[in-house]
Amino acid sequence: PSITFAEKNTNSSMAIILAIDSSGSMLKTDPKKLRKDSAQLFVELLTTNDDISIIEFSSNIKIIQQMTTIGSYKDIKTIQEKLNNLTPGGNTRIDMALEEALKEFKKTSKQNKALILLSDGALDVDGSPTST
Repeated sequence: PSITFAEKNTNSSMAIILAIDSSGSMLKTDPKKLRKDSAQLFVELLTTNDDISIIEFSSNIKIIQQMTTIGSYKDIKTIQEKLNNLTPGGNTRIDMALEEALKEFKKTSKQNKALILLSDGALDVDGSPTST
């Protein structure tokens, strides 16, 4: 079924950050790249005046989408295209993703905020703060 883009009252708008794990372990735990498909579906459900930021994380952080307000369905399609470029490799640095998410949340005035973390949770970092 097709989802219809909807306009939304600004009082109920949200700021959402998708933090997506692209570490090497995802090659085994998500070989069909379902996290990408899930993220694209989630973005499809956004409405006007919602803010979205997307963070890809492994050993490093990559901002796929800076905090942006959805203005039209074209914005959604543009963001979905950016999700096609997830490249697995490296270690899992969830701590760095959370730190970056806090920075991104400071870029929005929305009161309703949500962080969605898509990860296998496999901490494959030796000697990092996340390993303890």
